[in-house]
Amino acid sequence: MRPKPRIVPKTRHHTPSLPQEPRYVDDVFAGEEEKEKDSWNEDEFETREVELFDETEETPPADMDEGGDDLPEEVGAAESDPHPAPPTRETPLPRKANLPPFLNERRKRTPSPAPVFPPAAPLPPAPRPAPRQRTAPAASPPPAPQKLRAVIAKNQPLPPFSLILGLAGDDRPLVMDLLDPSTGALLIVGDRHDANRRLLETVLGSACLLNIPSQAQIDLITPHPDAFTALMMEPHLNQIVRPNEPEVFRLLERCFGWVEARQKERQKKQAVKILAIDQIDLLAAELAPESLAYLRWLIRRGPASGLWMIATLPASKIFSLDAKTVRAFGLLLAGHVRQPHTLRNVKGIPPLDLAALIPGEEACLQLDSETIRFRIPAFA
Repeated sequence: MRPKPRIVPKTRHHTPSLPQEPRYVDDVFAGEEEKEKDSWNEDEFETREVELFDETEETPPADMDEGGDDLPEEVGAAESDPHPAPPTRETPLPRKANLPPFLNERRKRTPSPAPVFPPAAPLPPAPRPAPRQRTAPAASPPPAPQKLRAVIAKNQPLPPFSLILGLAGDDRPLVMDLLDPSTGALLIVGDRHDANRRLLETVLGSACLLNIPSQAQIDLITPHPDAFTALMMEPHLNQIVRPNEPEVFRLLERCFGWVEARQKERQKKQAVKILAIDQIDLLAAELAPESLAYLRWLIRRGPASGLWMIATLPASKIFSLDAKTVRAFGLLLAGHVRQPHTLRNVKGIPPLDLAALIPGEEACLQLDSETIRFRIPAFA
């Protein structure tokens, strides 16, 4: 059974102050495009609505009066009131009946869920400009080490029976006279073995370049003979032995007899002999106490007879070596030492910041009350 249609009279009067609004619910939700699809005007809509009702087989109920007594109260009130108030959103508007499905179905609007936004991440603090730091100007790199041969050629003539320890601040060589025993034997002290060997090689190489083989002869005791390959080519070098070889004892005996013979001759400007000992602490460990006493005697008495002892010693081993042996040397050449305060009580150590020296390139010495810092030229 078809539902009872509700026909609502059309209102021709409108309040001038209020905007015109549609009377029906479907017109409220229908857009402008849907209104254009429907080609019916208001008059045609009322006529067609009656025609649709007349075509049906059913007749209106008998109890329905022509005057419209069965209409709802609000509808009757609208007929009696010549100027009805426009409908509001609070009172629902009546629906139209017997319309095409696309017009009769009420558009269902479901409230869209409120958008959920993630909590905003806290903004990072504004970057502050870094304080300007005053940096010291970059230090210029140290000059490349000069070649020993070029130094000798530049400063000719140099006297025979001498050797070069290094280059002073004015690029002039520090020359040591081998005929003056007042300097005493030389001891090279530093942290690094390679830096000590480089200074030892420079001193021995200068003796080879400034003297002919008949004026200077060299014997070398070292645990690393391959570190002196450039020196092996010189005719001044007699032999190289290791501190743990039996030949080292025979070498010390020959040196002892050579000094005794020189003390009897008392001749000046005769050939000198250089005994170089690399890492003297290893040699001292191989000697018996009485043999070590003979070695100290050679260190003290040798320069007066033309026998010069030049030895190297790691700075960490200076206190493990016999103190009498260390004091037997007359001149100490100090290289780079990371902790120079450990050598404060050693006699002959220059009062200089040894940690500031460049390993293998710089050294210093103290002669009387003067401290001299010098550079080491390369022999090879």
